[in-house]
Amino acid sequence: MMDISAASAASSTRKGHIIVISGPSGAGKDTIIEGAQRQLQLHQIITATTRPKRDTEIDGVHYQFMTNQQFLDLRAHGGMLESAQVYDYWYGIPYTSVQTAIDNGLDTLIKVDTQGAKTLKKMLPQSTFIFIRPERLEDLQNRLSRRNSETDEQLMIRIHKAEVELQEQVWFDYVIINANGRQEATIRLMIQLIQQIILTQK
Repeated sequence: MMDISAASAASSTRKGHIIVISGPSGAGKDTIIEGAQRQLQLHQIITATTRPKRDTEIDGVHYQFMTNQQFLDLRAHGGMLESAQVYDYWYGIPYTSVQTAIDNGLDTLIKVDTQGAKTLKKMLPQSTFIFIRPERLEDLQNRLSRRNSETDEQLMIRIHKAEVELQEQVWFDYVIINANGRQEATIRLMIQLIQQIILTQK
């Protein structure tokens, strides 16, 4: 495990604040973050993954897509702040991306799964953790089904994992419910919450 250095950040006029956003697959994290970022325009750490790119995704925007060998080589040389294998694919937060944000005093968003969020909670305890969830588990199941990006077996695995991940919300600082038909309201709520969080850090 690699420690993030606070020494260089301490010398900055203002230390940037890190906001970690998580939640189960199908909760709408990407949609809410993208909508909020249109106004907030905060620095955002892009997660690296070995998962195949979906048709709607852009490399370097939604994820840093890597081969399995590229990811494992970077991980072996201490290049990942945290990493985990999820659904047979690797996901990780590049160490240098977070260190650069801290060095430059940037308020920063990091999107990770709940396992990664728990790791970051130990490594970056002063960060703020936000959990995005659907109003009902049935809503999440329907959203995952509409993707048509997994086999029936993979879909059942995701749904089961989502049920487990929903239990993790108890330790997050804030929980935002992304209800069906309320996407724009959820984005506005996320914007207001993050603005308030940053304001209290100044």
